[in-house]
Parts: sequence; C-alpha cells; structure tokens
Amino acid sequence: MSMIAILLTSGLVTVIAVIGLADAFTHLLCWSARSLREPEALRADSPSADAARRERLVA
Repeated sequence: MSMIAILLTSGLVTVIAVIGLADAFTHLLCWSARSLREPEALRADSPSADAARRERLVA
C-alpha cells in the first residue's frame, strides 16, 4: 500500500511540475511576442529597475 502512495504522490508532483513548466514557457512566448510587437514592453516598470537605469546613465 505504501508503494502505491509513493507512486501516486510522485506522479502528482510530476504532473504539477510539468504544468508549471508549461505555464512558464507560455509566459515566455507571450512576453517575447509582445516585446517584438511593442518595443516599450522591454522596459521594466518597477521602481528599482528605474533607479538602476538612472544610476547607469549618471555613471
């Protein structure tokens, strides 16, 4: 019985991992397509990224 539980658990973890990888790949494809269509999409909108960009420009 414990062997069946181990197989079911590892199978479930594998399925969740595959779904996560598929989701990440889909986000990467969508981001790439958007950045090719809109150059502004390449810019980061976070304040820390803006601060880092300003520091590079000043230096």
